Amino acid sequence: MIELAIDEVTPGMVVARSVLGGASGVMLAAGFVIDETIIARCKRQGMRSLWVRIGDEEDEDYKSREQPEG
Repeated sequence: MIELAIDEVTPGMVVARSVLGGASGVMLAAGFVIDETIIARCKRQGMRSLWVRIGDEEDEDYKSREQPEG
């Protein structure tokens, strides 16, 4: 996963870490496929960067929910 400036995010990328939106809860969930509308909304809300997946890696939220072996 990599953190990109919002201007570098392109449609088709996948959110790697959920973005929280204050009292409204999750604004953008990990695993969501980004499109032009989402990029525009992020810019309007002043978001500067976004964590996105690289290749086939799993999102950070999924990893944190996995149960330890044993």
